[in-house]
Amino acid sequence: MRLGPQERSLLAYFRTEDDARAASASLRAAGFASVQLTHVSRYGEATDPEGDNPAAGLAADLSSLTLYGRGDNLSAEVGENAGVLLAAHPSASGMAGTGGAPAGGYNYLVTVVTDEGRLREAEGIVRRCGGLT
Repeated sequence: MRLGPQERSLLAYFRTEDDARAASASLRAAGFASVQLTHVSRYGEATDPEGDNPAAGLAADLSSLTLYGRGDNLSAEVGENAGVLLAAHPSASGMAGTGGAPAGGYNYLVTVVTDEGRLREAEGIVRRCGGLT
C-alpha cells in the first residue's frame, strides 16, 4: 500500500490481544477505515483455539500453548521434532520474563492509515487502550 501525500500511518504496539482488539474496534467506531491488527512472532502464527485446547486434552505440544504455534503446522515447516525444541525455549517455560518475549512483550501491532488532521485523534485512542506509538 502506498500512502498519499496527506496520508499518515500510525503503528501502535500492544502487550495483549484483547487491548489490540479493543483499540482496533475503537478506531473503526471513530470512523478510521484502514485499521489492521497483526500478531508479531518469531515463529509465525498458526493458532487454533479448538485444536490447542488443554482443557479438552487437544494441545499438540507445550509450544502450541505458549509460543502461538501449533505443533503440527510447525513440524511441516521446520522438521518433525520442532515441538520439542520450541518447548525448550525460555519463552515456553515461563521463565523468560518480558525481556525474552518476542517483540519485547508487545506482540500485537495495530496499523492505522489516516489523514494528517486525524493523526492525533488516532494516537489518543491507541493510548487509552494501552498501546505504545
